Amino acid sequence: MREKLAGVRQKRYIDKGHVKSLTSYFGVPKGERDIRMVYDATRSGLNASLWAPGFGLPMVDSMVRGVDEGSFMGDLDIGEMFLNFPLHPKLQPYAGVDLQPHFGKEGAQETLWERWTRCLMGLSSSPYFCIKALLIALEMVAGDRRSAINPFRWDRIQLNLPRAEHYDPVAQKFRG
Repeated sequence: MREKLAGVRQKRYIDKGHVKSLTSYFGVPKGERDIRMVYDATRSGLNASLWAPGFGLPMVDSMVRGVDEGSFMGDLDIGEMFLNFPLHPKLQPYAGVDLQPHFGKEGAQETLWERWTRCLMGLSSSPYFCIKALLIALEMVAGDRRSAINPFRWDRIQLNLPRAEHYDPVAQKFRG
């Protein structure tokens, strides 16, 4: 756990600053020689005081309804997704981490509290804020949709939805 915590400290995802409330954390086995850190903002009451729109993921039954023999799927897994986005400065004091058990001097009674500076796993609002910011970033990266030199350029949208009157599953192919 010390090594994992040192990594997030080195990247300054957890950093020094005033702390009013602590979140909890623990490690769970990941394979035979590793652990996955689990951070929990529930015990401190932070999650109970936050609101964010629901982050619904499709269930397998609803997803399969939209799949046919011409469908393509992908898996978008952005490493350290939440940690790519800053935690609002007003929330940071309430997302403290007690590092004394892993970095404090043995027998010392000193407090060694730092705080999250990035959206963290286990914080109920992280999915909403991070996906919102990611979609804004993707829109910026895609550039001007009207530019003739933009590879993401488009002139019109044509819906080809299952059960629509003129639905054509073969038309799902890219037409350049």
